Amino acid sequence: MTTAAAPSPAFVGAFGLGHYLAYAERLGHTGRLEIRAGILRVGVIDLDHGVVVNAELPGAIGERALELLGRLRRAEVRRLEDPIGARCVTRPWQDFFTKPPELTASANEQLERFFSTEVQGPRPVAEPEVASPEAAVPRSLGESSNAYEQAFRDAVAAYARRDRATARRLFERCLELRPGDPRAKHNLERLGPEGLR
Repeated sequence: MTTAAAPSPAFVGAFGLGHYLAYAERLGHTGRLEIRAGILRVGVIDLDHGVVVNAELPGAIGERALELLGRLRRAEVRRLEDPIGARCVTRPWQDFFTKPPELTASANEQLERFFSTEVQGPRPVAEPEVASPEAAVPRSLGESSNAYEQAFRDAVAAYARRDRATARRLFERCLELRPGDPRAKHNLERLGPEGLR
């Protein structure tokens, strides 16, 4: 039996990702939580009656994905209407996260609003918030869509791991496969000279 790395806090705005999971558990929430880093969709966590049953991110599913999501330092959480995925997490989410600190009454009210407001629709991975007209470059007829999609998924996974060099190399590969692609171009700009933001 392998043991997981020590859990680490995943801070999401004013809350840790563990706060969202603890509140969802307390409510018995069923649904999908989308985890984003800026404009990138990094992964999802599926809950069934408050129990984490699935976690996904590019290149990892199940408990490995949950472990990696637990390492995020900054992220945003959104609720989605998407159906929950296959059950591939058997250990409790607390095995992958440090216990979140107690919240104030107003913070609990914010989490209550988060879980009681209308669900946001799904969003594509890494789409620029506002795309300029010149960013809509048609795909070339001879491109390998599968190679592009695989490179893009791997780049997003590298971004989630904070592996700047690999993410940059893979986003550049995406631009070779699909010149002028707004998603790859935007993500390269987000990497910037200082690295991940």
